[in-house]
Amino acid sequence: MSDGRRANDDSLYEPDAIAVGILLFGATTCPVCGLALPECSDYFVPDRTHGRTFKAACRRCRRARQRARYSGGRQAHKLAQLREYYRERKARGTT
Repeated sequence: MSDGRRANDDSLYEPDAIAVGILLFGATTCPVCGLALPECSDYFVPDRTHGRTFKAACRRCRRARQRARYSGGRQAHKLAQLREYYRERKARGTT
């Protein structure tokens, strides 16, 4: 794609695409979802701290974790922190 995003992710997870990738690159199992996937950058994020290796969790699992982390739960936590901060300031007499 010209805008820098990956092609349709679902086509990467078709059994034929996975089988061909495993034959070419070898298999790695994602510890989160348990899928055996090809060890390449289409399925795993490169780990820049360890040279030519990849992160343990597959891209799908990492993306799902990031979506859950940055969804409404994080906003509610931030609002609770702000409320506590302003309660403490009000109690001390500073505005």
